[in-house]
Amino acid sequence: MSIYRSLNKEALSHKSMDGWHLNLAATDAKNKPLNFPMYEDSITNSIASYLEGLPSDLVSNSVTIPIVFHLILDDTEIISLDKGYQITFNVTNLLQDINNVFEQAQIKFVPAKRNEKGELLKMAGVNIIDAKNLFEYRQVSGAGSIRKYSDEGVSITNLIYNRNVSLGPTERGGYSYKSLLHTHSWDSKSIINILLINKFENNKTVLMAPNPYKVDMLNEESFDIVLPFFALGSPQRYGYSYTKKTPAQLEVYNSLNGFTGTANTSIAYFGIGHHSAKPLLKGLGHLFGLASSNVFDLHLVETESNYSDSSCNNYCIYSDYRNKSYCGSCDNLDTNKYYEPWVKGSDCDNGDDIFISLSENIMSYYKTDNAKYKLSTAQILRIKANLGLKYIDEETQIPFQGSLSKLSQSSWPSDRNYNTPVGVGRDAVNSCEEFRTSSPAAVSRMSQGLNNYSALNNNSSNFNFIKIVNCIKTITEKNNG
Repeated sequence: MSIYRSLNKEALSHKSMDGWHLNLAATDAKNKPLNFPMYEDSITNSIASYLEGLPSDLVSNSVTIPIVFHLILDDTEIISLDKGYQITFNVTNLLQDINNVFEQAQIKFVPAKRNEKGELLKMAGVNIIDAKNLFEYRQVSGAGSIRKYSDEGVSITNLIYNRNVSLGPTERGGYSYKSLLHTHSWDSKSIINILLINKFENNKTVLMAPNPYKVDMLNEESFDIVLPFFALGSPQRYGYSYTKKTPAQLEVYNSLNGFTGTANTSIAYFGIGHHSAKPLLKGLGHLFGLASSNVFDLHLVETESNYSDSSCNNYCIYSDYRNKSYCGSCDNLDTNKYYEPWVKGSDCDNGDDIFISLSENIMSYYKTDNAKYKLSTAQILRIKANLGLKYIDEETQIPFQGSLSKLSQSSWPSDRNYNTPVGVGRDAVNSCEEFRTSSPAAVSRMSQGLNNYSALNNNSSNFNFIKIVNCIKTITEKNNG
């Protein structure tokens, strides 16, 4: 079964750590079907042209992007470690940690100073929302019922697919994800909305994040990333702590403290430790067009609890997920991987600049405490190509900017003097000349990795990546000569 045929556009798999696969499932959107292979061709053409010194839409300069954290609170003490005397949520530390990673792509996130009405925020980058009485009335299992955020958390879809239990999806409770965004996200593509919630209803999921091409094609209103507080890890560093005052928080609290019969592996895995908000980093990667490093056939995940191989690239999944059941391992060898990172098998780790270890790469769920997470050179190139993504109006044939390009030029009032620097980290994109600073061994592995990719995936993008391989080969020869 192909990855595409394993997807259900209305249901979330009970094994899914996030809803990223729903972006692919949106290919069948009735009003405007998505053509991900065409999107992939555009991205790879832009990268290849850039590396050859030809005209390209790839953004090579640094960008500054406003961001706001909406704290969806069913109890205020979750962000007040001193039981309500003062807010302890530390947006400065959180921004520092995500900027330390994305400075590699010359991206700097800065906190919004005003809300969508133009009113000054009491704390830059933070919008506090009283969700004690957040609820909705909807049908579940044929009966109308009230679904309270403080009781059940948020459901990405109201359907959960477990093919080991049922041939069809089953209905679940929770306050709906769509209602959350409709009510509390700022409807603007000029800022990134991060919504921090108590938990997702199924206790397995830790993230929902967009794909920029899908946002553009379906005319979605805003860039929204949703994740629970516990997915940030490092509660002392980020200034939050779950309480026992609401049913939803109590469930997380019990899992974090390992009480018998209540421990949840997903909550415990991310909620304990100092992994610098790995799921949030992954969500930001998705927003800039990066695919998950865990690419799989959901049917195999659900029925056999594992999947064949892991994909450390992004090319196959967007180009050929309709035909492939997986997208090839990093080292071109067949290995077994597990979707749950806490039962992690051998790493997809070649130790070079393109295929860095899954523990270090932001697009996997494997976390490493006190890690310095990395973007590979290929991922940096993809991010910059997505920032410059353009479209052609079918009627007028006039090109226009994608939403990410507009986001990178946002004029939203924000603290642009925020003290996290941009561009001081490794920037491997400015020109093909940059690769000359790599060691010959690393460049050789990079070249071999792209050759392996071309051999594995016979699709329309191969020619573009052969160009990149040739660019790297030229550098290899000069380094060796």
